[in-house]
Amino acid sequence: MSGVRPEIQGFFERFPAAHDAYADSKLYHLTHSRYVPGIQTEGLRPNADLFPAEQGVFLLHVCSSYSSGQPSDIEYVQNRILNSGNIYLSATVPDMSDEFGYGIPERLVFLMRGMAALATKSSLTEAERNFAARALEGHRTALTEGEPAIVALQVDPLAPGVVNNRLGNVPLDGIHDETLALDAVRYVDGPYGNNIPIQSAIEPGFITVFDQKPITAERAMQTVNAEPGWAAAIR
Repeated sequence: MSGVRPEIQGFFERFPAAHDAYADSKLYHLTHSRYVPGIQTEGLRPNADLFPAEQGVFLLHVCSSYSSGQPSDIEYVQNRILNSGNIYLSATVPDMSDEFGYGIPERLVFLMRGMAALATKSSLTEAERNFAARALEGHRTALTEGEPAIVALQVDPLAPGVVNNRLGNVPLDGIHDETLALDAVRYVDGPYGNNIPIQSAIEPGFITVFDQKPITAERAMQTVNAEPGWAAAIR
């Protein structure tokens, strides 16, 4: 189990049944089809470059120059859009017949919402509005061209980045009973089995395509059509 923390390896060696129960669990991640080729070669990474750096710089400039000056506005842009986040996995099999409210990276959605709003703001210069419009159109094209789909990926729970995150904070050395060991792996995510945060990279060898569902261009852009609060303060 290369890359897995020694205390976790020791726990699995002491309790083979817990290892098997953990290994048999299924984990999933939904994404847009445009990201699948990159994931298949580079894996899932929490610091994925979803948009050019100059677009983030532009948002901060506009926010500090034109918004109400509330520190919370700049903090929102910095933390929810610019800062890389976690990879989120689910222990529930995706219902591919359902209408998806997710699948397009959240940070990208928030950035596009901002660009859509700023492209219409009269207080911005024409050059700034045009920058926002071009950025939005570039992302719109990337998300809707070809045959876009929401893709469900299956992730091996024994991937080092996954197992280290999920079991790394569990006091495994204090477990001396197989029943407790089984409980530890079955309830490792507590109440968050549908929203499991992973802070580490997941290598491509631990990821396979489980299923996919085509989406319309309108559906791909649906979650973008909402003006963020920080941009609403700009006229």
